[in-house]
Amino acid sequence: MTPEEALDAILMHAYEAASRGAFLEVERAGEVLRGALRRLAEVERELEALRAREAALARRLRAVEEGRYRVLKLVLELERELKL
Repeated sequence: MTPEEALDAILMHAYEAASRGAFLEVERAGEVLRGALRRLAEVERELEALRAREAALARRLRAVEEGRYRVLKLVLELERELKL
């Protein structure tokens, strides 16, 4: 059952149990909860995008560090050659 389906089930029972005055309150509460579920879905998508970006940045950082290591190794080799 999805969160939306669970909310629909709860609202259905709340509507059935609500008196006339409470019916509007149940309806408003349902709209607020539906909005919260939509926002939660948006935040989850944003989180996935941030995780993908973090992974891409981590790959770039590894590549930079590997390049830095190779340059340092070449500098040390050149230094050794110049001392000979």
